[in-house]
Amino acid sequence: MYWWQTGMLAIAANIVVDCGQDAPAQQMLALAERMAQARAPAGWLVWPDQNPERQQPLLLRCGFRPCEQLWLASLAVRSLSSRDKLAANFNNELHCGPVAAAQIDELILFYQCCHLIPISFARVVANAFCAESNLVCGSTSHLLDGLRLKTFGLWNADRLVATITAIMLNSSNSQLSEVFGGLLWLGTHPAWRCRGLARQLTSHACGWLAHQGVEHVHVQASAAAIPLYRSLGFVERGWLELWASGP
Repeated sequence: MYWWQTGMLAIAANIVVDCGQDAPAQQMLALAERMAQARAPAGWLVWPDQNPERQQPLLLRCGFRPCEQLWLASLAVRSLSSRDKLAANFNNELHCGPVAAAQIDELILFYQCCHLIPISFARVVANAFCAESNLVCGSTSHLLDGLRLKTFGLWNADRLVATITAIMLNSSNSQLSEVFGGLLWLGTHPAWRCRGLARQLTSHACGWLAHQGVEHVHVQASAAAIPLYRSLGFVERGWLELWASGP
């Protein structure tokens, strides 16, 4: 469990354990107790289709606390209106494009400012999301064969004012009936909010995913982003609960 020994001051994981729908209660309890005893923060995701009524009392018993609910929603890309699809009229001051590896320092500073996270965590996320990547995870890389991502940014000269990361998964091992698409880490710099930039950047990312063969785009949204996604036509699929232990 190297994650707990890193001293990282923000919740981040390099280990993911899927409890599934039928995990024995004793095994879940043992894992939750081990995580709660760690000196570093630990997070636990409770998915709506994995018996949350079983997991919630167990987590409370081990000292976990509910932190946040994320709205799960999806969009059929073909339902995007022509006004929203690949919207390009950002602003004469701004230009849109992928964030390249050479621009990673700017992405780190943007994440720290926009998402109010420690710079150590911002660096981890930026390194994972910068430019277009094909992700591999050591001995389990076959499980994520075909997983790609690209981070798009809106730029004012050489400064980022908004970003979003698009991911897609097309794997014969994934048991998916279609190419999976998702959006992550949408954010706008505080000085540039309420100008419609997040809507246009989201539409742009959806257009890229559609071009890759994605039919449905999925999001996990905080409460502040729900009106935006609803206005674009995203349909609710449930709620994801984030629980945490430690400082």
